[in-house]
Amino acid sequence: METASQKYIDERVQSAPDESQKAELGKLSELYQKRLWHQMTMELRRITKEQTVKDMLPLYESFVKEFEGKLNPVELIGWAVDVSRGFCATPTDALEFLTPFLDEAQMAMRSTPAKILLLSEIARLKLTLNMHEESKTAITTARELVEGQLELPGHIHSAFYRSAAEFHKIVGSAAEFYRNALQFLSYTKPESLSKEEQLQWAFDLGNAALVGDDIYNYGELLVHGVISALEGTEHQWLLDLLRAFDRGDLAKFEEICSAANDKMIQQPVLVAHRELIRQKITILALMELAFTRTAGRTITFAEISETCRLPESEVEFLLMRALSLKLISGTIDGVDRCITITRVQPRVLGRDPIRLMAERLDEWSAEVNETLLLVQSKTTELNS
Repeated sequence: METASQKYIDERVQSAPDESQKAELGKLSELYQKRLWHQMTMELRRITKEQTVKDMLPLYESFVKEFEGKLNPVELIGWAVDVSRGFCATPTDALEFLTPFLDEAQMAMRSTPAKILLLSEIARLKLTLNMHEESKTAITTARELVEGQLELPGHIHSAFYRSAAEFHKIVGSAAEFYRNALQFLSYTKPESLSKEEQLQWAFDLGNAALVGDDIYNYGELLVHGVISALEGTEHQWLLDLLRAFDRGDLAKFEEICSAANDKMIQQPVLVAHRELIRQKITILALMELAFTRTAGRTITFAEISETCRLPESEVEFLLMRALSLKLISGTIDGVDRCITITRVQPRVLGRDPIRLMAERLDEWSAEVNETLLLVQSKTTELNS
């Protein structure tokens, strides 16, 4: 007995406006008759992305809906997202199309990865429609699912963290945007993003890294491929600034700020956080000073004042700030006006810091060897 789905797809084949669409729809009809559901899913995704068949929304309602429970849940939701992006005229239309898939009675919702993918897209659409609270709810639900899974496909992580990053870019903190954006990019192949997208992500990440109140590790960002999108562009100054922050290089920071002042003042977020940015580079200069010490880490206030370019009367406040952020550990001696630093926050290192560490290890190895030789000579004297 001919099903309603079979009848619909055959009618679409007969009424196709051209031979190309007739062939595509005919293949869907053939796959349906043979019950080749995996191949059906792949074919649906292909023709949707290539847009070789029109009117995909009626195709879902009158054809796919009948057998959607037999399709791979993640692929089904991925296809639905493709349809919403390619064939829905407005975000509202897209949201109306996707929302019914959230029904717990849907077979696809028994798959956690599929549910995360769907919630991520719905959160993105609600954000576009300025439905911020509803978007936040969808992201929170999706995050709980992500954190509850031991393993997820990379593209599911990518979809979730992209939506989370876009949400925090608009209504969240710079630090939250930064963390989610880095996660998104870690699960996303750079070549899957256009040059314009890479540049925008790099620019937004760079600004967030500068103004994020708890971001003091720049190595992770600088070793990421997407940040190189800034190289040689009008935003080269931002890349140079990030490199100066990574090195705790106050002199370079001031040089860039002077040379690129006209461009920097065009960024409201940098203007609004001017004092925080200065405080951060000063703390980073302190961390670099402690990191590069080769003979103990007891540092005088006078030395810190000179290196960090601030009055000696402000050094203790700087140290207390760095200690409170747990960027360093140590003991302040207010009498002798010095600090003994016992730990500097670990960070992702570039080539220059790694080379410096190698040199310090060589020095330490030489000192240990000298001590060993001294002990051996003293032992020989005692035995003679």
